Amino acid sequence: MTTSNESSGSAAEAGNGSGAGTTPGPDDACGEAGNEFGSAASLLDLLPDAVVVYRENQIIHVNKQGEHLLGADSSNSLCGSRLEEFFIQKPRGLTEEAPTKVRVARPLGTTAVLRRNGTMLQVEVFHATTNWPGGLSQMLMLRDVSERHQAESALQVHINELEANLEKSTAHYREITRQLHDAKETADTASQTKSEFLANMSHELRTPLNAIMGFSEVIKNEMFGHVAIPQYVEYARDIHASGSHLLDIINDILDLSKVEAGKFMLSEENVALEEVVFAVCNIIKGKADEKNLHIAPRLPGIMPRLYADKRALKQMMLNLLSNAVKFTPADGEVSISAKVEENGGVAIVISDSGIGISEDDMQKVLAPFGQVDSVLAREHEGTGLGVPLVKAMIELHGGTLTFDSAPGEGSVMTLRFPPERSIRSAAA
Repeated sequence: MTTSNESSGSAAEAGNGSGAGTTPGPDDACGEAGNEFGSAASLLDLLPDAVVVYRENQIIHVNKQGEHLLGADSSNSLCGSRLEEFFIQKPRGLTEEAPTKVRVARPLGTTAVLRRNGTMLQVEVFHATTNWPGGLSQMLMLRDVSERHQAESALQVHINELEANLEKSTAHYREITRQLHDAKETADTASQTKSEFLANMSHELRTPLNAIMGFSEVIKNEMFGHVAIPQYVEYARDIHASGSHLLDIINDILDLSKVEAGKFMLSEENVALEEVVFAVCNIIKGKADEKNLHIAPRLPGIMPRLYADKRALKQMMLNLLSNAVKFTPADGEVSISAKVEENGGVAIVISDSGIGISEDDMQKVLAPFGQVDSVLAREHEGTGLGVPLVKAMIELHGGTLTFDSAPGEGSVMTLRFPPERSIRSAAA
């Protein structure tokens, strides 16, 4: 009996030692990797990434890079450890099911690994199934991406800061835009209110002014009999002249106010340009003769008719021609000409050899009530409404006003009407 028991014990010991007919445990697998799969294990040590071979969630082999990544002294110290000891969160797609066949490596994303020394690393995980002593085993390839992760995190923080700053800037600019919009609406309302006020006031002033001019004209012309005191006739002439000047100013204010308020309605018709040019020259002739200025219209033989507001056209040419005469010294030159341009539009050009203005002062001339701040300009009376009114009226016609001038070299003012205003080109 004793011999039989001893034989049975010896057989059991022999069976355990040989491992025949049993599944090796983790420690046995680590030992066998050095024997049967020694060359494969050596090859794993040559890889740049950490490799962990496991079965049933227990580590059975780790290469040299894996030892370093997991913070272990040797591969044997890791054998038998469970994956949960190192993975704070199991990688996506990693299951505990036993593998049934060999599979190539596939990415599982990134996760955090807790090292033996308590530090953490961000790793990129790849999973594969491979043959290993004892049967099919699973393999994890871990690539340290901590630095990249830190850089990405820092970059994301920076992006978040930029987005926050951009949102603040956008909100700031949106607020500025709103304020500018409100300011523009306020300015437009104020401008329209001003224009309506001036239009109403101008209308109210014209009524008594017409009476003053009418009665003064009766007295100066002695229409109802001889005036015994000659000074009264002179006074009446002065009153009538001042009233006429004031009426011209009021008319300019009224017209400009109507344009700004959008109430100036064009009364358009087919206008013979030659008739308007000669009529304007006749009106201005008296002032030109006082300064010995000769005004000669220069018109081509055939000019197309203009589809325009005749009164506004006459007013525009009269204002520009009056300015040319006003700011041109005695014995100077003033001319008015017209031409058909290449695009079929009509251009009316008024030039003079007057005092001229600098480029910096041109915007003042084009602004309502604008006055050029120079000694020569201050010698001449004016309200600064003539040129702005011309600009507003030509723009109502769809045209433009251009102003070329230089101090001491005179000025050239050009009214340009679009081709559709030319009757001949429209018929063509």
